[in-house]
Amino acid sequence: MVVVVPLLIARASGSQISPGRDDGESISTGDRRTLWSIIWSCIATIFMCTWISIYPDVPGHKITTKGAISCAIRHAIVMVIAILAPEFIVGWAASQFTTAWRLRRGEHLISSGDTSGYDAPGTLVDFDVLESLPNLVKNLAAINPETIEDKSKGDAFSKTISILQLSWFIMQCVAWANQHLPITLLEMSALAFTGPSIITYLLWWYKPLNVKYHISLDDVDSRQNHKGYYVDEFDAYGMPLTYHLLGWDQSILCSDFVSDVGDPQGTASFLWTMGGVGCFFGAFHCLVGSFSFPSHAEKVLWQVSSLGILIGVFGISCGVGWSMIDKIFSPLIPEKVWMFIQEHLGGRIGSFSTVIYIVARIMLVALAFLQLRHLSPLSLCTVQWTTYIPHI
Repeated sequence: MVVVVPLLIARASGSQISPGRDDGESISTGDRRTLWSIIWSCIATIFMCTWISIYPDVPGHKITTKGAISCAIRHAIVMVIAILAPEFIVGWAASQFTTAWRLRRGEHLISSGDTSGYDAPGTLVDFDVLESLPNLVKNLAAINPETIEDKSKGDAFSKTISILQLSWFIMQCVAWANQHLPITLLEMSALAFTGPSIITYLLWWYKPLNVKYHISLDDVDSRQNHKGYYVDEFDAYGMPLTYHLLGWDQSILCSDFVSDVGDPQGTASFLWTMGGVGCFFGAFHCLVGSFSFPSHAEKVLWQVSSLGILIGVFGISCGVGWSMIDKIFSPLIPEKVWMFIQEHLGGRIGSFSTVIYIVARIMLVALAFLQLRHLSPLSLCTVQWTTYIPHI
C-alpha cells in the first residue's frame, strides 16, 4: 500500500513532469552509461553496505541445527533491517565496540560467542556474569587470538573488495558533482548507505565473521551444549523496544541485539550513535530534496518522507531509552503528571515512531526508483577516468 501511493502520484502528475537539465551538449556514446548500469552499481553498493559489511552474532542452537538456509534467512533479516534502518546497525556496532573495548578478546564475547558451565551447561556469558565470576575472566584471557581468528570467515581480501567498491562509488559521485552532472536519487540513496557502512566496518574490524559455534570456557563441546539466548521481557537497557513492539522472532533477533545486556555504557553508545547517524541520514535526504524531480508532487513527498526519517529516529531513540528518560525527568516533574505521560506516551512513542520511520523509508526507496523513468541526457553521462578504477 505504501508503494502504491507514489505510483499513483507519479501517474497523476505525469503531465507535470519538469524538464531535466539539458544544455544542448552533444554526448558521445562512449561517455554514456545505461540505465541498467546505474541500477547495477547502486544495488551492488547497497549489497556491500547491508550484507557483506554486517557481522551477525553467533546464532542460537535452533538456528544452527536447521542448517545453512536458516542461517542465511537470519542474515537476510538483518540485511532488511540494515536497508530500512542503517543507523540501527551502526548503533548496534557501537554498543558492542564500547562493551568489548573494556574486555580482552571482547569482540568474540560480545557477539555471544563464549559459553560457560558455571551456572548451567551451555549458558552464555554476559557482562554481569563476568563481573561476578572473576575466574571466567582468567579463562577468557587464556584463549589464544588464533583460536578466535580461526573461527572468522572474513579475511583482508573480502574487506578490501568492499572498501574498494565503496570508495569507487563515493569518488564517482564526487566526480559527477565536480563536473556539474546530475546524480539520480537512487545513486544518492546508495551514497547515503556508504557513510554508516564505513563506520560499521571500523567498529567491527576485529569482530569474527559468521561464527556458528561458541567457545566453551570450561572445555565443554559447544556444538553439543550450545544453546540460544532468549529473553521473555526486554527493558530499555537490553533489547531495543522497536523489536519488541514489532513482535519479530525472538529466537532470531535476541542473540544479536541483547549481547551488551548489563552494560549501561554500551546502551548509551547505542542511543547516541543511532541518534547521531539517524539525524545525518535524514538530513542527507532532506538536502537531496532540492534536486530535480519528475514532478512537484514527488518532490514534496520526498521532503515529507525525509522529515519523517528525522522524526522517527528521534521517537525511536526516546522509546528505546525510555528508562533513561524516566531517571532524568521523573524527579523534575510532578508525580501525577509524569505517571500520566508514562501511561499515555511512554508505551506508544516507540511503536508510533517506528511506523513513521518504516513508511518514510519505503517512500524514499520507491521515489528513488520512480525517478529513473525520466532522466535527462546528462544523467546518463559518466566521468571517463572513474571507469578505470576497479569496481563491481
